[in-house]
Amino acid sequence: MPFVLVALVLAWAIMLLFGGMEFDRGLLLYFYAGDHPVLADVARIVTEFGGFGFLLPATAFGLAFLLVRRDWRAALLLPAITLSGRILVLLQKDWAGRLRPEDQQHLVAAQSYAFPSGHAANATLVWLCLALLLARGPRARPLAIWAAVWLALAVGLSRIMLGVHWPSDVIAGWAFGLFWALLLLRLSGHPLAEGTLAPAPSFSPRRRSKMDKSRPDDSALIDEAERGPGQSGVSGGNLQREIAARAEEEHEIGDAGDEGDSVTRVHGSDKPRDGDRPNLPNR
Repeated sequence: MPFVLVALVLAWAIMLLFGGMEFDRGLLLYFYAGDHPVLADVARIVTEFGGFGFLLPATAFGLAFLLVRRDWRAALLLPAITLSGRILVLLQKDWAGRLRPEDQQHLVAAQSYAFPSGHAANATLVWLCLALLLARGPRARPLAIWAAVWLALAVGLSRIMLGVHWPSDVIAGWAFGLFWALLLLRLSGHPLAEGTLAPAPSFSPRRRSKMDKSRPDDSALIDEAERGPGQSGVSGGNLQREIAARAEEEHEIGDAGDEGDSVTRVHGSDKPRDGDRPNLPNR
């Protein structure tokens, strides 16, 4: 936000210092609608959205809506931003004292000095504040902001088409209107001040639900089974490996005394079924 405010101040200062030069005159002639009656009529209609006759009723309607909704802070901010901004625009005009383009180019009546464009600045202030303070919801607010921005751009461009402002006057009006609205929102501590031009929030990894926590993990069950004792009491619990190992064993039994008989190997089939050791398969 501070970077945006500084950039807007620099834009305003550059338009003040270098306005009225050749590039300003070239842009004015390029957008001028004096030779295009249809475009001139469209510009006359659009420019009214930045005039006092439209902005005052729109501000009053927005204020009434906020009061009905009992949003007291927004109801205080809306007239404070728009009225103070209008006063500052008039003070800037008298201080800068820049003359408008030649009178013969004016397609509508124009009074006061040129810098900055009051229509561009006031349209930016009012329509943007209405969009920020009245609209709610993740879908409605961005749409309202974009509509306000495009309307303010159209109003400013109409002033150039009608030949009553230099392009630098209009750019300075846009810059001041946006600067003043964002500055007062920030100073008031309104949450919209940080969220208006902030990047979209990043998504954090999804947490496991309570149902996931209550369900046992298959890998945990396998690990637990491998750590536990087997049926034969041998650590590791692998009964098949134990049986296979015993099938390979050979048990030597000593001499049977004077009779000379001896048993050298005992297999599972040689033992009784009720023996104390598990039966071993024949090889």
